Amino acid sequence: MRNRQGDDMEGLMKYLDSHGLSRSNYRVIIPTLSALGLWKQGKLTREAEELGKAVINGGQELPNLLYRIVTRNCVLREVIEKLAEGLPMNEAVKLLGLTRRDEVNYTSNLLEIVMSSDEFKCLQYSKALSNYLRNGGCFTAIDLPKGCVLNQVITVFNYLVSNKGFHLMSLLSDVDVTINLSLISIQPSNDYALIIQGGKRLAR
Repeated sequence: MRNRQGDDMEGLMKYLDSHGLSRSNYRVIIPTLSALGLWKQGKLTREAEELGKAVINGGQELPNLLYRIVTRNCVLREVIEKLAEGLPMNEAVKLLGLTRRDEVNYTSNLLEIVMSSDEFKCLQYSKALSNYLRNGGCFTAIDLPKGCVLNQVITVFNYLVSNKGFHLMSLLSDVDVTINLSLISIQPSNDYALIIQGGKRLAR
């Protein structure tokens, strides 16, 4: 994203000049980077530099890196949730209240890259699975990314806790502890999940 020589703002201005862009664009760029946690105290963060390298190198890690960065912003995270539920891109962008064409275009491009990430596909699959468990009908076939299976186990577990508690009671009947379903949670741990009640591990 930049040469290490000189300060970050100077590097940004040089970038805008070299690409024939107005220096006034920094008024959009800096708030955007700040909102994503990529610009702090007048400088690009280390993560911003990693992102820049991924963009330049065209690495496969770019969509997943962007997903993790973008979902830190609560407004963008809500939009991504809606996209995972099937909301069209143009409707999702409207939720952000953007009106300028350039803002709409680069935000749409950003979200399209995020939607190609494994993390987004995993979220999309979880949403479809949750909808199927709640409402039945046909389950929309979505390719399940590698490493996403545990998330789906968690989705099913949460469904069992909230809707089929008496079945879960029998599953945990051999555990020598009083089960309070409202206090049960699960915590991913490597390739399995821990069943926890009030901070105490019940099973895995």
